Amino acid sequence: METIFNAFILIPSGGLDSPYIWYSLNTILVASFILKRRIYSWINLGVYLFSSTWILFLLTKTEYSFSQVLLGESNFILSLVLFTEIVLILSEYSEKIQHKNEYLQGLNQKITAANDQIKESMNYIMELYQAVHLLTTQQDEDNLEKILTDYAIKMTHCNLAFFNKNNQTTTVTGAGSQPASTNEIEINIEELELNLSSVQSLILNDSLYILAPVKCKLKLYGYIGIKFIDIKTEEKDIADQLTFLSELGTIVLEKFELEKVNRHLLINEEQNRIANEIHDGVLQRLFSISCGIYSINKRIKNISKNVISSELSHIRISINNAMSELRSTVYGYSWNKEGVNSFVSDIKNYIDTIRKYQGVDIQLELNGEQDLLSLEQKRSIYRIISEATGNSVKHGKAKHITIQLNVEVSDILLLISDDGIGFDRNILENENRMGLGIHNMHYLVHSLDGSIKMDSNIGKGTIIIIHFPMKSKSNVCREGVI
Repeated sequence: METIFNAFILIPSGGLDSPYIWYSLNTILVASFILKRRIYSWINLGVYLFSSTWILFLLTKTEYSFSQVLLGESNFILSLVLFTEIVLILSEYSEKIQHKNEYLQGLNQKITAANDQIKESMNYIMELYQAVHLLTTQQDEDNLEKILTDYAIKMTHCNLAFFNKNNQTTTVTGAGSQPASTNEIEINIEELELNLSSVQSLILNDSLYILAPVKCKLKLYGYIGIKFIDIKTEEKDIADQLTFLSELGTIVLEKFELEKVNRHLLINEEQNRIANEIHDGVLQRLFSISCGIYSINKRIKNISKNVISSELSHIRISINNAMSELRSTVYGYSWNKEGVNSFVSDIKNYIDTIRKYQGVDIQLELNGEQDLLSLEQKRSIYRIISEATGNSVKHGKAKHITIQLNVEVSDILLLISDDGIGFDRNILENENRMGLGIHNMHYLVHSLDGSIKMDSNIGKGTIIIIHFPMKSKSNVCREGVI
């Protein structure tokens, strides 16, 4: 419309000689930079030239021909053509620059987003490192639940984290500085049919709950859970983070259990050492005192009072020395006499746990004297039994397991058999699916210079036969040896 209006003004005002001819530059610029098509600018220029030359020539009827008129204004026409071409070139460059700017802005936004993601990843890695360091160095089992819920808040940025143990919520941690209580948890773990092998999520009262089991192979310690008020939260990444945290908690709890077993074994080992010291020291002194009293009693009619007094004085000194040595020793006896065989009780407690939670019939047969075993052998046997029974229940689906331990003077025999589904060892080795439990058993056996044989067929159960050489053990206190 502006072009047509300007063209009509040019006709009565002198055409190319009109002072309004410069208004055409405005529409040429607009056509070049706004319409962004070359044809529109040339059409615009053509309309101006046509109206200011040909139409004006027809209306005025000058003595000059149209070609003479064009020739006379050729410089100005050429200037308009060159100006239009320059404007078009500049508009193209401007458009390219604009595209480049948009592209660079997009890259800048991506870089900013990547930097934010890197910062978030670094913070997440730092939180993971702190969680791993704190949990692996944790010595107090009572604080473990609090640490897990605290880091669940930090790692997942949830609104609420809690730990459920024995169907009771024992620890609750809220985001920020606001205190949290069990009243904010609207789910009842006991009423849910949860799968113990994976993380699960559910929506209740417009809130998203994600739960992860904290468990070892055969024992469930509890559930660590988080709550989101925004149900649109991305579940997968959060579930992976909670899974890692629950597995880390499981490792720490298993470490506590193993430390308990080790403490029991160390206590029994120390009791044996003390019993041996009493046997080698105090009992020998008492035996000498008894022999001295017997000798005095036998010669009492033939020796003087001075000799009797002197020998009784020596006996009194020996008694005082024995009492002093006995006081310097921690009172205790070999667990084969007065105490409890912790090695055997730990194995039985482990088996009782499997029976209770898995409903598996396990027969345990112990032969020989277990106090002949060294502390290292006891630890390895306990771990082998744990790994073998765990694999039988978890992978073999066994319902009956037999464990037989024979301790002889020369060697040790450990026999473990089950009625599970069995496995083909060759297939597992070829497909690289040999479990960590089997590798652990081989490592433990070989660390004690023993041998292991596994006989298993699909559908026919599994038999594990392990031999250990009985290594020399100097600090052994056997029942009945004084």
